[in-house]
Amino acid sequence: MAWGGKTQTRMTVQQRKHFLKTSNRSLPPVDNPFGIPSSVLNQLASEQLPGKESYSRRLNELLTAIKQNGDTNGR
Repeated sequence: MAWGGKTQTRMTVQQRKHFLKTSNRSLPPVDNPFGIPSSVLNQLASEQLPGKESYSRRLNELLTAIKQNGDTNGR
């Protein structure tokens, strides 16, 4: 027979830890829970705006541009 020993129905703790460490079971990336797409956040980060007011103003501009026509650049 091909089985080299006693068959087990459950994994031991050590086997389970090794399996969870080495198995490729990654989940897809989750978008921002606040509803802001990651493309908008990347655009804001690249602009390096000086203050909170300008940051929030630009955020609103980008969100309205996405809402209107799906454009992430806002231009």
